[in-house]
Amino acid sequence: HKRNDSDIAAAVQRAFQWNVSVPDTVTAEVRNGAVTLSGQVTWNSEREAADQAVRYLKGVVGVSNLITLEKLNVPPAQVKDNVEAALQRQATAEANSIHVDTSGGKVTLTGHASSWRSMADAEDAAWATPGVTQVVDRLQIATSL
Repeated sequence: HKRNDSDIAAAVQRAFQWNVSVPDTVTAEVRNGAVTLSGQVTWNSEREAADQAVRYLKGVVGVSNLITLEKLNVPPAQVKDNVEAALQRQATAEANSIHVDTSGGKVTLTGHASSWRSMADAEDAAWATPGVTQVVDRLQIATSL
């Protein structure tokens, strides 16, 4: 599955063009089959979409995702309130056992969840909140809630 860097770079650009979730602010550099993504996006889902768009292209040997999230002017207290509200909407059964701490755009989730899916839902709820630039997931699986 070897390809030269210029062929991989062209494939990366096509993948970006065909993926509506990857904004034009994302760029890529290819060296020896390794792709380095950079740029700035508004949402983590855009960052992940860029990574997924190129990760499995023929010839790609690795991906370094250096894409940063745009800092929105959202007060930390509002970020916390918004994450907690999102948890209430998405993970209602476990929202009371998940604790949210914020520092700027960084959100730390602690507490317990009943399943891996519930943990992923809580993390997704945090990432979907405006102003969040980093999520630290320290949730643990609880045997009973």
